[in-house]
Formats: sequence, C-alpha cells, structure tokens
Amino acid sequence: MLLEKYFRNMLILLKINLASSSALPHSKAMNALRSKVGGVILAGFDGQDAAAPAIQSLSTLGIRNFILFTRNLGTPDSIRKLIGSLKALPQTALGGSALVAVDQEGGMVSRLQKDSTWFPGAMACAAALEGNGAETPSLADLVLLAHFLGTELLDCGFNVNLAPVADINSNPLNPVIGVRSYGEKPDKVARLVAAVARGFQAAGLQTCAKHFPGHGDTAVDSHFGLPTLGIGLERLNTLELVPFRALIAQGIDSLMTAHVLMPQVVRDLGGSIEEEALPATLNPRILQGLLRGRLGFEGPLLTDCLTMKAIADHFPDAPVQALAAGADLLCISHNLDFQTQACERIEAAVRSRRLPEARLDEALGRVQSWQKSAAERRASQQKPSVTASELSKRFSRASLHLRGSRQALNLENERVLVVDTLPVVLHGADDSLSPRTLSAALETKHNRNPKLAITSVSAAVTKEELERAVQLADHADRIILGLYEAMRNSGQQSLVQALRLTGKPLSFIAMRSPYDAALARPGEAVLLAWEYTPLSVETVVDFLMGSQRAPGGCPVTV
Repeated sequence: MLLEKYFRNMLILLKINLASSSALPHSKAMNALRSKVGGVILAGFDGQDAAAPAIQSLSTLGIRNFILFTRNLGTPDSIRKLIGSLKALPQTALGGSALVAVDQEGGMVSRLQKDSTWFPGAMACAAALEGNGAETPSLADLVLLAHFLGTELLDCGFNVNLAPVADINSNPLNPVIGVRSYGEKPDKVARLVAAVARGFQAAGLQTCAKHFPGHGDTAVDSHFGLPTLGIGLERLNTLELVPFRALIAQGIDSLMTAHVLMPQVVRDLGGSIEEEALPATLNPRILQGLLRGRLGFEGPLLTDCLTMKAIADHFPDAPVQALAAGADLLCISHNLDFQTQACERIEAAVRSRRLPEARLDEALGRVQSWQKSAAERRASQQKPSVTASELSKRFSRASLHLRGSRQALNLENERVLVVDTLPVVLHGADDSLSPRTLSAALETKHNRNPKLAITSVSAAVTKEELERAVQLADHADRIILGLYEAMRNSGQQSLVQALRLTGKPLSFIAMRSPYDAALARPGEAVLLAWEYTPLSVETVVDFLMGSQRAPGGCPVTV
C-alpha cells in the first residue's frame, strides 16, 4: 500500500510539473492563477516528513498553508522540525508566511500528546468555574490556562489554533460537539469563549472560533452526514449567535463555518429555495448576508474540512461554491487527489468566469493579511506563579461533579468491582486517543488492595465482556461502572441492566458525556469526569482513593 501511494503521489507531482512547464502562450497567467488558488487552501497530509512527495505536490500546487493532526505529530522537537521545514518550502509568487494550524481544543480533542501538557477541555473548564470549593478557579485562571496552551503551540511552530469551540450544546444527543462545548447557556458560553480567545491571542497565537453559525443542536455528525436544523433566525439570534457576537465584538481573528443546513434561517434572510438546500459553508445568505452584513465580521473565514461527508457526499463543486459564498480559506485535511481536483475546479471556474477572479482576490487578500498578522503578533509578557501542568491539574480537580453519595464511590473497606469502559474515537474531531486507561491507572496505584477487582470492556460491550463483568460482580459487595457515551450505546445500557440484576449496589463514573448520568436510578451515585484523558484519569483515580473532592458544577441539564 505504501509503495502504491508513493507512485500515485509521484504521478500527481509529474502531472502538475508537466502542466506548469507547458509552452502555451498563457502559461504565465495560468501559473499566477494557480498561485492564487493554492493560497486559499489549508491542506493536510500524511506522515511526519516535509520531504514526502505529497508535500512537494502540495507546494507545486501553490499551497502554503497547512493543518496538522496527531498523525503528523511526535515530540515537540520533531514537530518544530516538521513545521520549520513546511515554513521553509519555496516561496510562491505570492510570498507571505505559511499558516500552520492545529485543532488543540484540550480534553478529547488534543493533537499534541507526546511530552506535552494535557489541558482540560471546554466543558471540564466550565464545570470547574461553576464549582463551590476553595479550589474553584477564576475567569482570569481560564485566560491564563489558554495562554499556556497557546504558548506551547507557538513553541512548536504553530501560529493558528482552530479553537475555541463557540457552539452551545443544547442537544444532549449531539454526537460531535458534546463536551467540546462550554455548556448550554448562551451568556456563560459567550463569557468563557471570549476569555479563552483572549488567552490564545495574548500568547501571540492566531485564533479561529468554530462552528459558525452553530453546530450545538444537531443530531447528526457532519463528519458522517449532513445535519439539518429547523430553527429560524429569531432563535439563532437568541441562542447560537450569542457567543459569536461576543467574539466578534472582542476582535476574534477568524471564524470557521459549520456544515449544517438551516433552511428556515435562509428563508428568514430572504434566500431562495435553491439557497435553502445549501449548508452554511456554501451559503452566501449565511456567510455574506448574516456574518458579513448583519454581524459585521470582516476577518478571514475558514471552512470546516471539505472532505467531511456532509460536503463531499453531496456537493462535488464545494471548493468553488464555498469561495463564491464568501469563504476565504478552504480546509482540505485529507487526500491529495481531492486537493488537486479542488485546485483544478477553482482554476476552471475562474477561467470560465463562473467564479469572479475578484472574489478569489478578495479571499486571498484576507488570507495574506492573516499571514502577516500571524507573523507580526507578539506575546504579552507574563510571570505566572504556576506552571501549565499545575493549572491544568487544578482545573481538572475542580471540575469533578458528584451526584449522590461520596461513599458509594470509595474503594476502601468493602469488596469493590470497577468496570472500565475503554474509550474509542467517536468522530473525526477525536482524531486519536491516549492509551492511558482508568483500569491501568487503578491497577498501578491500588494494586495492593486484595478487595479491589478491576476489569475493562469495550465501548460496544461484547457478550463475553458482559458475562465476565457479571461473574466478577458475584464476588463484590459494590460495583463502580465507568461509562463512555452510554446514552448512545445499547451495549453499555445492556451492561448497566445486567449489573443491576446482580442485586449489588451500583454507581457510575461518566468518563465522557455528562448526559450518561440519566442512566442512574435514584440512590445510584454518579461522578461526572467530562473527558477520558490521562489528566482526567489521574483525577478520577485520586477521587476514588479518597484524596480528591468533587467540587465542580454542571454546565448542562441532565
């Protein structure tokens, strides 16, 4: 497979080089156009080597802006080397500094994992701030936490973070936002995303908030399908747009679009029937009429990835449509063939005048201004009294939220069975998860307790795993079950019922979704941990061993 991929990339590179060396009279104009087109694409690639044929192909296309994922990232030293190589690629005719972006939200969406700080995610931070203990952090602490995160990214060479998430998670069954959101209350979410953006910007980092005009009420993951929201402009104004207004008023650097259909909003904005069938990413009524016109946002507008199925499965001309609608930088995270075809489609649309070159020039101008701003921004000088790791731990510890009896989640005195549901990647934003598990951490820290039994099950829970857990429960006085998005998983729900039938007292740890607490019956304790990461695992283990309280609030209704 690797050899086949190498030769395919080399063929693409050869095709591009042959085309660029053509002796046609208008070849210079074509090369200039190609440079413009490449300048409005943010591309992803495989591997950790900037000398790979795919990178050379992207460079030949004129692409100089990149998005990196866990697949590209090793230690901070190797990341610095990779990004340095990307920024040193031959200048195109346009010049300008490369934008190198990453989705480093914290929590479940953490691309930097090796020798880097694990930062808590959005909902964990919100829960910590709503707490009632002496350890409860302040809004200023949140700004500092974001400053630390931004500093680590800049130290690696990144200049753009695709965060914060400004979506309001108003749908408990939302499959893609969830704990990536700061909660369900518009004013609180607005206050927190504005604080995080200030922290990123103070660190010297360019900030891109997402997903405009709102992805929090969807029941479909746009990585896998096309979500539709039946809400109108009035509801959008009072809920989804509140955080975006706050960010725009504060001077957010850039915004990312949502692949979400909003037909009633488009109707309310005076759109046509044809426009009603276009998601926000491709919709001029939403991007130009609403965002540019009514909200007055003048900064660069980045699309969510155009290879996501919400777009790729329905809109083959999406690169052209997105630019025509008002987007400035097209994110294409995967697939060199798709990236090449996107460039060809845009070039053809400009040559045929289906896409005005003036619109391409406008988009390119915003991207170049963004590149210049990224190169010129300087970090504010701070002398914090804590480290990034210390502050992250403080937020994590302050975020734990307990419903029910503390004693029900204690590992001492009685024979306790802990069942750990192992995490899985749920959607494209997860990208990659740390191998650190709750069960492994407990076995390491509590291996001298003969009364403690520990087992793990997969998120889907096989028949064999269920039967083993029930057998182990026969020898326990109490059961503690870790849940991982169980409200949307029938296997975990079956496990809950099977363990209840043993007659042993049952309590829960919601290791990702707070909405899993709805599975608990009256009298059954639930600990909300918000995210399954090495940081939260350490915090939960300390709680179970009695050295950690649960003072956090709950930013959503369960």
